[in-house]
Amino acid sequence: GNRTKRLAIMDSDGANHRFITNGQSIALTPRFSPDYKSIVYVSYLGARVRLYVYDIGTGQQRLVTESNNPTFAPRWSPDGRNILFGTLQCEVYIYDSSGNYLSQLPLYCLDESAAQTSDARNLSGGERSFTTLSFELAMWEFCQTPFRCLDEFDVYMDDTYRRQAVDTLMEICDSQQDRQFLFVTPQ
Repeated sequence: GNRTKRLAIMDSDGANHRFITNGQSIALTPRFSPDYKSIVYVSYLGARVRLYVYDIGTGQQRLVTESNNPTFAPRWSPDGRNILFGTLQCEVYIYDSSGNYLSQLPLYCLDESAAQTSDARNLSGGERSFTTLSFELAMWEFCQTPFRCLDEFDVYMDDTYRRQAVDTLMEICDSQQDRQFLFVTPQ
């Protein structure tokens, strides 16, 4: 039948739920802010893509940005002041939590042959994993934390992409000896 999908906040047992969205649009990838006072999420209504921040204390949401460009993976900066997100055109943007545009992050291709597509929907599973890893590495440049953790970063990667990913991660470890790294892989 017709099911309504909404984002909600609730206790771990499912009690005391409070809906964040009304179900009229598709809401994806919610993320708590570092202080757990706000949630950022992506909302799709027709062709319009909107990025919202929901204030848990007041119950108010505010629009950060909107476009026709498919958006995914919003993430908070460690201090909770900025939001990073990617697009299907392989772009990464930074906005402050009030919706002010700050900058576009430069992306670096680890494999020049992978740079030939501009639409992530054309990528294989391994290429998507590699692209996601590249996105995470770009965010590392922005987020200055003493620990770096990646879990199953190489899922669906073939041996070539996996070797290149591991070599790149090892180079980063060697160049950032003031940080601790933890990589978990099923391989």
